[in-house]
Amino acid sequence: MDQIFFGGTLFVIFLVVGLILGYQTIYYIKERTPLLSHPMVQKNFFLKSLFFLFLIGTPSLASFYNRTFPFNSPTCAIFPILEKGQSSRTPSSYFIYFQYQNQKERLSINKDMWMAIKENQPMEICIAKGGLGFEFVKEIYFVHE
Repeated sequence: MDQIFFGGTLFVIFLVVGLILGYQTIYYIKERTPLLSHPMVQKNFFLKSLFFLFLIGTPSLASFYNRTFPFNSPTCAIFPILEKGQSSRTPSSYFIYFQYQNQKERLSINKDMWMAIKENQPMEICIAKGGLGFEFVKEIYFVHE
């Protein structure tokens, strides 16, 4: 979700959808399906696992759908790189920041590209609107001057 603008919003929306779907599914299974032949521990583990699958799986599927079925073809523009960043965990994640629609956006990139980029260097970033209406970064290129 790091390559989707407002990815946190997409995650929260579809987390709530997953919560509702998971709850309804669990309720339906408890009311309509006889799980009495299984021990209580196994039944509870199954139901909790299914609920967790809906809770996490729904935002993941929404992100996948948004990126797989874009509304339009990518629009490319040149953006200067504001700063570079690296996570402190092992293995490290590498990212850059750039200004998009008056907001500072973060973009995850691979280590080789991160090593080659300098701050204030212009980069060509192609952005598309996804199937759910959330914009995402499709491609990123070096600008050769």
